[in-house]
Amino acid sequence: MKKRAICLAVAAALALSLGGAALASSGTQEGSLISQSYLEGTFFQNLRQKIEGWAGALLSPVYQQAQEKLDSLAQGYLSGLGAGGVPIPNGWNGSDQFTPQSGQAGDCVTLFEGSGIFWASGDAVCSAVLVDVTQGTELASGGTLQANHRYLAVEQVTITVSSQSASWSVEGIWTADDGGDPAAQLPFEDVAQGSWYYEAVRYVYENKLYLGTSDTTFSPAEPMARKMITTVLYRLDGSHAVAYAPLFRDIPDNMWYTDGTVWAGQNGIVSGVGDQLFAPDDPVVRQQIAVILYNYAEFVGADTSGRGDLSAFADRGEIASWAQEAVSWAVSVGILRGASGNVFPTQQATRAEVAAMLQRFADWLG
Repeated sequence: MKKRAICLAVAAALALSLGGAALASSGTQEGSLISQSYLEGTFFQNLRQKIEGWAGALLSPVYQQAQEKLDSLAQGYLSGLGAGGVPIPNGWNGSDQFTPQSGQAGDCVTLFEGSGIFWASGDAVCSAVLVDVTQGTELASGGTLQANHRYLAVEQVTITVSSQSASWSVEGIWTADDGGDPAAQLPFEDVAQGSWYYEAVRYVYENKLYLGTSDTTFSPAEPMARKMITTVLYRLDGSHAVAYAPLFRDIPDNMWYTDGTVWAGQNGIVSGVGDQLFAPDDPVVRQQIAVILYNYAEFVGADTSGRGDLSAFADRGEIASWAQEAVSWAVSVGILRGASGNVFPTQQATRAEVAAMLQRFADWLG
């Protein structure tokens, strides 16, 4: 996919090698018939054209085979849409050919795994990795799409328009969100449209699971406290009336987090840190969130039999024995995701990360 770049690199290497030898010769031999201007001009240009032709003839079959294989796989995937081979999930759209669309700042299109998009004009950022088929490279999460490039989603990814207007075409399985009235946009100055956690913050904010740290800030990078995660799940469950019980010595009555923590303790969703303590102000870590969500899923009667392969994570040895089962489940259903071959079980979870986990958890619950 970088045939021309490879050709130029080969040409440059050979030209420098041959040219260097010739120049050395012309500088040491009296009356040389080869001038430096000839070597730097005509000779280099002719050599470059010949090597480009040689390399092109050599690489063209390989390039063509790779392109044909990619097109064949894409067509096989698209031809199965809605025909039993590739079912279209409820609430999603399906198309076996590119469907033109357009939008403005804040509009989003979410691609299902294996789907494609041709970005025609405007600026947009992606929430997960995309394969740039046009250039033959990967576009990292948070990267900006380029006009007239075709991309493939290797996992579910949301693309958010960041320019005043944009146009694109999609194929496969996808959903679109017009972003709503600008007056309904998030009020947080520290949550930029197009950030990987924007839609997750919108989810927790609009569902009143948790709000900002002020009227205009969300503090996405701030750690989430243990008392906050119990309160959030309590709100998710409907905030039913709770009779106070001194389950934990450090959870007094009449605090904003009392009902949620007592409710979670009474229903086996949390069990504290020992010695009848809950440590409400301690930051919650990723493996603790996995356990809490796993316990809540069992509390509401959801199927928690799924298990993921933890052997792929280099830091799997850091997962506590009491969290192994829950982390494996959370990985299997996509709630807990790793990065760079690690799952980071003991890392403090930020408010943005918890928002994303809660949105995935809610989607999984249906």
